Amino acid sequence: DNVPDYTGPNPDYSYSNTGEFNITLDIWTQGGCFASFTNSQSITVETQVDTEIFATDTIICAGDVAQFCVTEQPGVSYSWNYGDGAGWDNYQSWEICATHDYQDTGYFDITLSVFNEGCSHLITYEDYIFVNGPIALFEYTTNCADVFTVNFQDNSIIPQTLTWDFGDGSPVVVDESAPSHTFPGPGSYVVTLTAYNSITDCEDVTTQTVTIIPPEPTVIVNNPSGCAPLEVSFLNTNDYPYWNVDFGNGDWMEVIWNVNHYDVTGTIEGEFYDEDYGSNQNFWPAMIYNALGTFDIVVYIEDDNGCANSVTYNDAVDVISSPDFAEFNIDIIEGCSEVFIGFDPIANNLDTWEWTFSDGTIVSDLQPNHVFDPPYDYDLFATFTAVNDLGCNSTVTQDIPLVPPAEP
Repeated sequence: DNVPDYTGPNPDYSYSNTGEFNITLDIWTQGGCFASFTNSQSITVETQVDTEIFATDTIICAGDVAQFCVTEQPGVSYSWNYGDGAGWDNYQSWEICATHDYQDTGYFDITLSVFNEGCSHLITYEDYIFVNGPIALFEYTTNCADVFTVNFQDNSIIPQTLTWDFGDGSPVVVDESAPSHTFPGPGSYVVTLTAYNSITDCEDVTTQTVTIIPPEPTVIVNNPSGCAPLEVSFLNTNDYPYWNVDFGNGDWMEVIWNVNHYDVTGTIEGEFYDEDYGSNQNFWPAMIYNALGTFDIVVYIEDDNGCANSVTYNDAVDVISSPDFAEFNIDIIEGCSEVFIGFDPIANNLDTWEWTFSDGTIVSDLQPNHVFDPPYDYDLFATFTAVNDLGCNSTVTQDIPLVPPAEP
């Protein structure tokens, strides 16, 4: 404004008008020299924003949406606080109205912060809006002894009448604060509670989905029948936070859900293991069954409500042939200078077979007699490989307990 405002090295200055202002510094030296500098970056002084709040209704029922607006001002953004602990809601300059759903009753302050460039204005209207009850609230618990019966508890704020609709086509229940209801079967049911207060002439409605699923583990057994050693894999079709499985062959598994992964411990062929698996991973190990016979699998689970169940899958795994069905008997006949040995398979359901002896001889007779020639300075053994009529393979090697004949 071309009028000196301050003399000194470090000025503080307050602008009383809006606009853009350039700063000029004039300097005189003791020797009489003069210099002047004008900053190319100007200072902008904006208008202080001043606004008012108004609401469509200052007395509302819980469940109704409260709307708050401001008179149109050159604000860049607005922040609303509704006084109920929900925090701040931010809106842009063209959004001069805000909406809010109160979850409690009583008087609430309304606070608005208006921003315009670097300027802000904060305004609070105390006890500006009153929210009448009731507010419909409820919780429920399940019963492990009877999973289809659910116990409900009303937690509504200042209700006079309550109406329960359990979502299964049964008649509504009126004015019970803690009803028990038995659902007709497994499924998901939308339970609705309506609370009404005749003094405030207000009604509020809340819903929750109640899922009824009895804890029944379902396990898929892949490759359940075959020759030993039989490798069997498993897969569960429903999720539970706890599993304990007896595989029937001496191995076991325990599964515990831990926040975001499964802790899995157990044994495979008697060897202990400890692994972690993600929520989308199959935590079941492949099991090896080496013995002939059928095996039951016992599955124990606990669900999120602590309800437990145990299911036994009878004869879930069938090993149709033992791994050593190629065992054989040895008949040793000692001569004066030679040793005749007869070999006789124990199994009688063989389709193909082959004998291999420690002297390198290979024969295909089913019950061969074999002569081992001296000198007997090597280990004597026979290996029998066979395929039975079930298509199973077996290879058995046995040492020959031979006392060589005396040399003349």
